Parts: sequence; structure tokens; C-alpha cells
Amino acid sequence: MSEQVPRSRRGRSSALGLPRTLLEASNSRSNNLDFIRVVMASLVILTHAFDVFIETKLPEPLTFLTRGQLTSGAFAVGVFFLVSGYLVTASWRNSKSVFDFFRKRVLRVHPGFIVSCAICLLVVGPIAASDVGAYYSEISPLRFITDALLLEVVDMPPAFEAPYSVNGTLWMIQIEFLCYVLLGIIGGARLLNQGIVTLGIVVAWALMALPLFPAVFSRLPAQGTIAFLNSHFRFATFFFIGALGYLMRDRIPYRPSWAFGALAVFALGAATGTGYLLFPPAMAYLVAFVGFYPGLPIADFAKKRDLSYGIYLYGWPVQFILAAYLGRQMNPYLFSLISLLLACLAALGSWTFVEGPALRLKRRISPSAHQPAPDQVIESAPPVSWTEEEKLPAAADRR
Repeated sequence: MSEQVPRSRRGRSSALGLPRTLLEASNSRSNNLDFIRVVMASLVILTHAFDVFIETKLPEPLTFLTRGQLTSGAFAVGVFFLVSGYLVTASWRNSKSVFDFFRKRVLRVHPGFIVSCAICLLVVGPIAASDVGAYYSEISPLRFITDALLLEVVDMPPAFEAPYSVNGTLWMIQIEFLCYVLLGIIGGARLLNQGIVTLGIVVAWALMALPLFPAVFSRLPAQGTIAFLNSHFRFATFFFIGALGYLMRDRIPYRPSWAFGALAVFALGAATGTGYLLFPPAMAYLVAFVGFYPGLPIADFAKKRDLSYGIYLYGWPVQFILAAYLGRQMNPYLFSLISLLLACLAALGSWTFVEGPALRLKRRISPSAHQPAPDQVIESAPPVSWTEEEKLPAAADRR
């Protein structure tokens, strides 16, 4: 005789009381996505300590574990795009028009980006200038405005002399915004459905993987362009896998066994060198499972202040300054920890004085914006998944 399931647990797995589908899991007003994004932003800082700023023979952790296929930073950015694809697709579905969608995207992305670029150009850049007076005289305000509006990496004056950029992470934000543009075009044409998005994923996936097959790739007439855009295809794949997850959330099972299976697939990709093909779907399910797992103490981690975007924006400039003054011989883990603490302070300033006010401006511009239904997840913020100015319903009041 089967045991009757209590009313409060109907529609949930009987063993653990978990939701049965991703839709049910994301139905809650609490989630763990803010915490995940802060951790991912921290991993970007860790990677740059090993690969850019510190001279060390220690292996970068995830590079070692995946046999050179994936750095911690690349993993983090992939997660950013997955979360962003899911949440920004929800934002599209909850926007009143194409203009409303892009207005929200611009208000979430551009203010923090522009201020960060200005600080990098006017404050951080002179640290590596051969002649500070010449450095400031060579700044082109018009070029800065153009680059900032187009989300280009800030163009440093000729007097700037350093072996690396003043902010080498900003280029990712432009790629994410291009994903928003493509999503807006598809949605505006009323083509945002599972078939079209799946086709786009397959095409991006194939173009991303083509350079792995030299015999085929060398015969393509556009191989130079494909190689140049390879990172765009890679991150677009992550973004639209996230978008597909949102579109199919009512049919995606939410089960621990699937999460363990995804972890096994990830390990298989690391062990066999097939990570380019296996990492995206495995990461997508793991992120969704952890991101919406109910009852964790990390739920609503950044309910009042979302620092993930700011940590991403200011992590590299902070490390640039530390390397300039402390040298490049520190332990990379200690360097990362100091960098993260200072980046969190900068991110707090960015949220308090730039990002938060911009989001309040969004609400003042459209005070009659409708409230989302409980099952409608709203969005993320770059990175790359910080595009979420409305995110899940629980955070709508601060987005």
C-alpha cells in the first residue's frame, strides 16, 4: 500500500522532498545564484594570479585537474554565461517591448562598466606610465566615450607601459551584451522557441569545436574569421544553453541522480580531453541544480547588495596595482585573497554609488512595470550574468 504524499509535498520527489522539475525548483522566491556568481568572480581573480600577475611554478588548480583544458577563470565565465542565458531569457519574457528589454540591459551593464573604465584610465593607468604628464595629455575623451558606450576595453594612451592591460576582463562583457542583442533579435522576430535556440546552440558548438579538427578546418574559406570569433561561439554556446534551460524548465528533471551524472560527464571530459564537447551540458545541469537547491544557508546571499559584477570589474585593476607595488613573487593564493578582499571593497562602492542608483532609476522610469508571476525568474547581471537587474522574484525589489 503506497504512502500518501502530504499536500505540501505534492509534485516533489518523495525521497528528499525536492522539486521534480527545474520549473518547480525555480518557483521559489529564494535561490543560490548570487552566491554562485560571487564564487565565480573570485575564481577569475584566482586564475589571473596564476596566469598573469604572479610568477609561480604552482599549477593553476582547475587547469591541473582538467589536464590543461579549462582554467578556473574560464570555468567561472562559462557559469556566468549559463546563468545569464537563463535569467536574461526570463527577462525578455517579462519585458513589455524590445525597447524595455534593452533599456534594462543598458542600465544594468553600462553604468558600472563606464565608471570602471574611467577609474582604470584616470587612476590605475598612470601607475604604469613612463611619463604621467604625457599620459594624461594623450587621453582622448571622444575615444573613451565611444569605447565605453560600445563596451570596448579601455584604450590606454601611448605613455602607458605594462606587459598586460589595465583591465583584461572587460572584453567579456561586450560578448555577453552581443548575446543579449542576438536574443533580442530572435525574440523580436517571434522566433524565441526551443527549436531555434537548439539550432543556434548546435551551430555555435560546431563552430567552436571546428579548430579541434585541423583536416576539416584548414579547408574552410572563413577559417580566419572562425578562429577569431572562437571565444564568441564558445560563450554564446553557454549563454543559449542557459536560455534553452529556461525555455524547457518545465520538462527538465530536477534530480540528485542527474546531478551526479552531470558531475561524472564533467570528469569524463577532463579525463579524456573531450571537455570542449562535454563541459557545457554538464556545467549547465550542475549550476541549475545547485543554483535552485532549496533550503541552503547561502540562499539570498546578496539580497541587499550584489557584489559579483563589481568584483569582476575591479578584480583585475586591483591585482594590477598590487603587482605594481608588491611585486610578482608572492604566493598566488595569498595574492588572490588580498586581491579579493580589496575587490570586494571596490565592488561595494560600485554597488552603492553606481549600480544600485542605476537600478533605482530603472524603476523610476517605469513605475508601472508589472510584477512577475511566482514561477517567472527574471534576470542576471554580467558576467557575466550580472545582467540581472530583476533576477529571481525574491530580488526584484533590489533589481
